Amino acid sequence: MRGHSSSFFKLLWLVSIPLFVGACQISSKSESSEEAQVPQEKEERIVTIGATITEVMVDLGKADQIVATGIASLYPPEVTDSLPKVGYQRNISVEGILSANPTRVILTENAGPPPAIEQLKQSGIQLDFIKEGGSPDEGIACIRKLGEIMGEEEKASELITPIEEKLATLKEKFAKVEQRPKVLFIYARGQGLMMVGGKGSSVEPMIELAGGQNAVTEFEGFQNLTPESVIAAQPEIVLMTSRGAEGMGGEDGVWGMPGLEDTPAGKAKRLVLMDDLKLLSYGPRMGVAALELFELFHGNATGSVMAKEQAVFAAQ
Repeated sequence: MRGHSSSFFKLLWLVSIPLFVGACQISSKSESSEEAQVPQEKEERIVTIGATITEVMVDLGKADQIVATGIASLYPPEVTDSLPKVGYQRNISVEGILSANPTRVILTENAGPPPAIEQLKQSGIQLDFIKEGGSPDEGIACIRKLGEIMGEEEKASELITPIEEKLATLKEKFAKVEQRPKVLFIYARGQGLMMVGGKGSSVEPMIELAGGQNAVTEFEGFQNLTPESVIAAQPEIVLMTSRGAEGMGGEDGVWGMPGLEDTPAGKAKRLVLMDDLKLLSYGPRMGVAALELFELFHGNATGSVMAKEQAVFAAQ
């Protein structure tokens, strides 16, 4: 009887083993199924159209998600140089954008043409229209908005804080300034396009931040450069983008422009150069740019001077 009982329990144990293993396997499958059902965060593929937008997105830590940019996005070069370009903001290439297979396109409010924008809307891709900065306040608002749509509000605040600190420093410096030099901004793209910035132009807030005053008050916005407008302005400093000066053939080409030699700036050869986007985009570097310009405007240097960062850029 004892032997039969022992055999019975052995048999019961052998039968129980596959049931136990089966139960483990079912539990494991159930857990795997539950894991498979957990939604995975969708990886963004972003096209940025607008130089400030691209720069801010990189500073927000999204460089690895940017798959294409507009032609004007040149900074930071270690990110933008290798990316496909999809046209200028006012003449975007829908085909180029769609070929990048984006999940989101972030573009300026001025992007166009309208038929291209409508085609993008019909594609179903997420579109975010951002107002790029034309002043310090607008630049800060642009950074804050991009932080909101990307869920990076804290990082956006970290970008804004040093800008505000530098602008506060500028106010303190400005209070000690007795004279504000007259600054003429010349926008040049080779010999064929030379314009000067008047009242309300995009460069005027930067000139004023740096403790200067716009030498042109007779008109608003940008107008073609003429010898008469240059002589009438009587600037003490000529401000240009480095690419603009390079397109003019360098410093000699700039001073060869009609009318400049008859101005205080021309006689003292006071030319200030800065990287295009750093000077005009009102992005994360605007505080640094304004402080550098302040030192250049109010220093005692004569001749051609440029921001330290741009000296490296121009040498590349």
